[in-house]
Amino acid sequence: MEHQTKNWERKVTTVKNLKSITSVIKDFDFFAAEKWKIASDKQGSGNTANIGSTLSIEDLRNENGIFSQLGEEWFDEYWINFGSATMVKEGNTIKITNLKDFLEFKGRTDLWKKIVGKTTKN
Repeated sequence: MEHQTKNWERKVTTVKNLKSITSVIKDFDFFAAEKWKIASDKQGSGNTANIGSTLSIEDLRNENGIFSQLGEEWFDEYWINFGSATMVKEGNTIKITNLKDFLEFKGRTDLWKKIVGKTTKN
């Protein structure tokens, strides 16, 4: 059986040739932000304890996460207690899994107005 070379085989190159390699992606926007400024109050995935972030590109660029007007202290306290804090609501004990319920649990419904909602579309 004759060995045929496939056009998808990997080739090793050096950094000096990097500009000559055609990329499969382009038009990157790079940014850096503190996690609390772009975080959401939901997990990043359903099977881990990852902290999720806002999904809107504009909200990411503008550091407009749900905690961005509340501050890092509320972000830390919410996520430290995520999945373990409970409250009684309508006669049922529920796990607190959203920021509005957490602020109610803490007796700080006055801060609901500082919860940033999704403001733009992807």
